[in-house]
Amino acid sequence: METKIFHEYQENCLLFKFKNKFTEEASEKACSFWEREFEKRDVDHKMSLVWDCTEMSGFELNAQKRWVKCMNKHVSQIERVTVISDNIVIRGAARLILQAYSYETKVVKSYKELNLLLHSN
Repeated sequence: METKIFHEYQENCLLFKFKNKFTEEASEKACSFWEREFEKRDVDHKMSLVWDCTEMSGFELNAQKRWVKCMNKHVSQIERVTVISDNIVIRGAARLILQAYSYETKVVKSYKELNLLLHSN
């Protein structure tokens, strides 16, 4: 899994690029990055998240549970989440997770679709 600040998409954005199967170990590392970045900022400072799942083949249940725990911890600091995946199962799982939160969400099939949405606003 690759994690980085992603100013190309939007200022104050974290990119999570999932590769292969999302494991509990990958979830732990990504959540540690996420927590470090959020701790650097004021509690009132909101960030956007991009979950690039274009190379994700699946996920472990414990990885998903750890991810949701991290989201719950930082819910007040999240402005929006954008999910990119051409896999209908992964998009569905992401939508299911995100239903529990009130921030803006976008679930798209590709970066091209995301760019079309960005340029139409």
